[in-house]
Amino acid sequence: MTASRPRSAPEGPAGRVLRRVSGPDRRIFRRRLGLLAVVVVLIGVVAAVSGGPDGRQTAERYAAAWSQRDWATMHALLSPDAQKQHPLLQFAKANSAVLATATATGLKTGKPSHDGAGWTIPVAVQTRAFGLVKGTVLVPLTTDGDPLRVIWAPELAFPGLRRGEQLTRTTTMPQRGALLARDGTVLARRGDRGSAITDVAGQVVGGLAPIAPDRALALRALGVPPDALVGATGLERVFEARLGGVPRGTLSEGRRLIARGAGRAGTDVRTTISPALERSAIAALAGRYGGVVAFDPRDGAVLAFAGI
Repeated sequence: MTASRPRSAPEGPAGRVLRRVSGPDRRIFRRRLGLLAVVVVLIGVVAAVSGGPDGRQTAERYAAAWSQRDWATMHALLSPDAQKQHPLLQFAKANSAVLATATATGLKTGKPSHDGAGWTIPVAVQTRAFGLVKGTVLVPLTTDGDPLRVIWAPELAFPGLRRGEQLTRTTTMPQRGALLARDGTVLARRGDRGSAITDVAGQVVGGLAPIAPDRALALRALGVPPDALVGATGLERVFEARLGGVPRGTLSEGRRLIARGAGRAGTDVRTTISPALERSAIAALAGRYGGVVAFDPRDGAVLAFAGI
């Protein structure tokens, strides 16, 4: 009867240690070595789940949709709990409102990168009133499911926001630009909006008024403060964005000032209105109900309009 050949120890440092261990200690060492291998495998699995290909795909799709302001696609990538807490319409309004507060005219996202807490997305927001605002947004993902989903919260709507903070601004309107007729005659002066040809101006200039509810979001996106007077009728409304200029002010995240804008005075707008034709249109109506519009047939420019 021949003696059984002893089992060879594993190669590498662990094997060399195991050769020096015998008897019960050897069995205990093998058991602990096996448990260590299991732990290493589990750590690798967790890392793969939180930062692997599935997580990258979700982060990249979310970033791409964000740069297009595609709220529906972004919402579809949220976790079920986040979707329930922030329904699509509410989610879209929240993101749109933040960008309007910033006077955003464009948003670009960079390539997401992974760290221990989630996926970091570089974001650059071009604004009308505050220039370029750059930062990152840390987007946490779920740790299970296929695909992984975004755990959304309101602070993810703008780069640099912290939990519980809101994006706020203070703005002041500059001097309003003048309205001119096609020959350079002033229809509405800077400041008091007076005119040397009130008979013409009264028909075409229009007036200023507090912001109507249906225009609130659009004017907010231009940086207009909620208590401002804006063009409500006539040419004042048609050329609001140019006449109103760019407001000066500050942009803050919570109590932290993140950007400042110097503003720009409103631009004078030379219109295509002909004072002579406008007077002719007014005379033709002679106070009767109706309307008159005169066009230049070569380019469609409005030369006069009048009506009751």
